[in-house]
Amino acid sequence: MKEKILEYLFTHQEEFTSGEVLRKKFNVSRTAIWKHIKTLKEEGYQITSISNKGYQLQIEEDQLVSYELEKILGKEIEVFQSIDSTNNYLKRGMQDFPDKKMVLSEEQKQGRGRLGRDWYSPKGAGLFFSMLLKPKISMQESFKITGIAAAAVAEAIEEVTGLPAKIKWPNDITVNGKKVCGILTEVSGEMDKINYLIVGIGINVNTPDFSADLKAMATSLYLEKKEKISRKDLFVTLAKKFFYFYDDFTERKNLQEVHGILEGRSAILGKEIFVIRGEEKKQGMAMAISEDGFLKVRYDSGEEEVLSSGEVSVRGLEGYL
Repeated sequence: MKEKILEYLFTHQEEFTSGEVLRKKFNVSRTAIWKHIKTLKEEGYQITSISNKGYQLQIEEDQLVSYELEKILGKEIEVFQSIDSTNNYLKRGMQDFPDKKMVLSEEQKQGRGRLGRDWYSPKGAGLFFSMLLKPKISMQESFKITGIAAAAVAEAIEEVTGLPAKIKWPNDITVNGKKVCGILTEVSGEMDKINYLIVGIGINVNTPDFSADLKAMATSLYLEKKEKISRKDLFVTLAKKFFYFYDDFTERKNLQEVHGILEGRSAILGKEIFVIRGEEKKQGMAMAISEDGFLKVRYDSGEEEVLSSGEVSVRGLEGYL
């Protein structure tokens, strides 16, 4: 009911809608309408209430609204003002949620990156969202979904902003040598099949500044472009690209376009890198990315290795890249 009221107010933003109109429209009591309006306000929606006039929804510039995004993308989408983690939310309800459900939040209190690292998620400045996927693929193939997400993010950033987005294998997106996006993929299943897969994406869109310890490696699209970026345009473009690549893979086993993007936009191919596993650090050359999305490295010793993401980190010789 709450979502239906939001939809009605969204499509009648130019006028006030009385509680009586909503009561008749949805065949519930005025008290029920008031309670749902109260809940929407608590969730962060700006709804003006005036006696004898009713309710009017005021959408701020670039505000993310579930009804609008669902209409554009045709997926079930929830938008929160604040949440612990969008990945955690989908894990808690995955049995009841449909395939391809998406959840966004203006803020994450416990945002996470790979290897348990925290993810900086200031309110209203970025895109923080997760997607619940239930493809019929093996556990080994699940790694390919991270590559699909990385390709979609990089392509969407450049299409919307014009900025030259690069992919730092396996799950970071950079602009001008600094990180603007991290991808966290979590999988549950057995070797021959997966039960579900959750892809979490955090993008520094309009973040105005970073703490001293982050400035050396992190940036935002706003800082690089020197102008505000539409989060809605970026999210819609990204989601469309992701599901185009994802459906092409899950339905036709085709990753040719994704592979071309991963190689063409690579931030590390042909460069000397460090491969880090815990306390171990080995130097080598990033040689190629396989069609499966694995990284081929030739170490200074002459030894070659094909890396999956796992617990491996890749760094440049002089820092992040």
